[in-house]
Amino acid sequence: MNRISSAAATRPRGRPDQAPRRVAALPVAALLLPLLILGANAWVGWNATWRAAAVEMARTVDAGAEYATRVLAGYAVALGRIGDLVQGLSDAEITAREAELHASLRRMLGDLPQAEAGFVVDRRGHPLLGANIFPIPRGVATAADRSFFLALSGPNPPALHVSEIYRNRFDNVPFFALSRRRTGAGNGIPDGEFDGLVNVSVFPDTIGAGMRPLLRKPGDALALATAEGTVIGRTGGLADQPNRQVRPMPEGAGRDLLPDVVSIVDGQRQMLARRRIEGFPLFVAARRPHAAIRADWLRDQVPTLLFGLPTTLALFLLSLRVQRAQARLGVALHESENWLRRTTEGAGIGTWEQPAGSMVLQGSARLNALLGIDPASGPLSVARLEALIPPGTEASLARLLQTARRTGHARAELPILRRRRGLPAEQAWLAMEAHCPEPGGAAPGRLVGIAYDITSRRGAEERAALLLRRTVEQQEAERLRIARDLHDSLGQHLTLLHLELGGLATDPVPAARIARLQAIARAISEEANRLAVEIRPTAIDDLGLDTALRQLVEDWGTRTGLESEIHMRMHPARLPLPVETTLYRILQEALSNVVRHAGATRVGVTIESTRHQLRMVIEDDGVGMQPGARRAGPPPLGLRGIRERLALLGGSLEIESGPGSGTTLLIGVPL
Repeated sequence: MNRISSAAATRPRGRPDQAPRRVAALPVAALLLPLLILGANAWVGWNATWRAAAVEMARTVDAGAEYATRVLAGYAVALGRIGDLVQGLSDAEITAREAELHASLRRMLGDLPQAEAGFVVDRRGHPLLGANIFPIPRGVATAADRSFFLALSGPNPPALHVSEIYRNRFDNVPFFALSRRRTGAGNGIPDGEFDGLVNVSVFPDTIGAGMRPLLRKPGDALALATAEGTVIGRTGGLADQPNRQVRPMPEGAGRDLLPDVVSIVDGQRQMLARRRIEGFPLFVAARRPHAAIRADWLRDQVPTLLFGLPTTLALFLLSLRVQRAQARLGVALHESENWLRRTTEGAGIGTWEQPAGSMVLQGSARLNALLGIDPASGPLSVARLEALIPPGTEASLARLLQTARRTGHARAELPILRRRRGLPAEQAWLAMEAHCPEPGGAAPGRLVGIAYDITSRRGAEERAALLLRRTVEQQEAERLRIARDLHDSLGQHLTLLHLELGGLATDPVPAARIARLQAIARAISEEANRLAVEIRPTAIDDLGLDTALRQLVEDWGTRTGLESEIHMRMHPARLPLPVETTLYRILQEALSNVVRHAGATRVGVTIESTRHQLRMVIEDDGVGMQPGARRAGPPPLGLRGIRERLALLGGSLEIESGPGSGTTLLIGVPL
């Protein structure tokens, strides 16, 4: 309360004068605001009602299309089964076996409740076989004038034809037919020529009855229509209008929604949704009259008209009280922001902001202190901040800002030269975090962020790295001692054993046994020498790194029988012992990996060093590897061991490889 009261006392003097004006405007606002709210609510409700109607129409037409697809798929299967039933039979054979085939066809169509009948028709249009008529009257009725017969018997026939609505010439029942050409008949007609058809007759009113449960509101209607717009099934029935029309769909359209069209049947304004049925020359149309949509809107507005005006007025009056409370909360928020600012300053955290399109960072006083900048010396621009970063790393600030604008958040640790009044600039480290509220925009967006000092942490990390290097040096020293002990003690003893065994040659002991003992002694001596070299490469101390690496490559090539070459251009100054040992170990492991995994015939090694950097390139012409893939086998160190050794020196490893194109290791070590 003390903070709020204190902050309230510091508010601008002009603010209390606004309260009387707000009170004077209250009667006008009490009349106008409710009316505006009701009008806006009516407009929003009007749009929402039409959007809801569009969504419902889309869902209705989708449901109708799914229903029609399932039904029509069953008819298509039935056509195939009818064709299979008479496959290979001539017209005469069908007529002779009419009773048997009629029974089979009747059972077949019993699984399709919407199907009235199925027929097999010869190439002249005369029915040969029917599912619901037996026997077929010969010469009484013909299908030669039906659209399905004309379409399938003509040039470029469709794979599947859906007719308009007809009345059956046998029983006068309305139907539409799904038909396709008959194939594989035994009449001797060449392939590709018309030899009759098979079709399924469907009750349109049954189709309409099946779609009726899909309607969402009274007044809605669903229709199944041909591509030309002829309705062949409708929820309202087709008894009075057997060939009713609906607007055909545009060519190539899969679905559409027409919010305001005039019915071509009754002239009513309506919303029309249509969806084409995949695999069939048909589409489903769903309609809702505009009168029904307006009635829905009026029905939704009744509660608003009854309760909206007094409720809105009461809320408006209440909002005045809320506004006063918000003013008090604003003062508290201002105090809270001040407290947060003091907390971040006390914790050593500097805050900054870069407005959109600006190259200037607006920083807090703590940020200026972290950077060693005097605020009176001018604004903190990006270029000015980059000037504080040592050469070679100034691009890291630009990457930080670009990454934040692209991804929304970024963090980087930057070295800076912090200026001190009257003293030389000191090396320091800052962690900077940047956040972009609207990332990914075409223009540079606004950035906000924080910065804090991590010099102490980086110093601790450097000390830890130094300690680790010293540990490695001690390990290498211990390995050197062990290697010398193996050479001076075990090697001498084995040499003496070899000489003593050689003196037995004049004794009556069999010479073959002596030879074997000498061979064993030589093997033990060679193994001890090899172990000593692996534990600590004494060649580095005895011959220097240049000669030791050349000897390593030459010995490896002699031992493996692979072609090898090494090119070196070294700086005259001797490298630190940990660097020399690590390079030797890395080259050892890389050559071992070539033998184990590469299948190469040639290996080349190039080593160059300057005063500040060393680069090593190891190439082979082996099988290569897929980038990111792991090699098989259990190498002692492998690439992971090489990376770990380089990490101790701050080095880097890059791998260039591909299947069948060999492998190249690019190694860099700062000196």
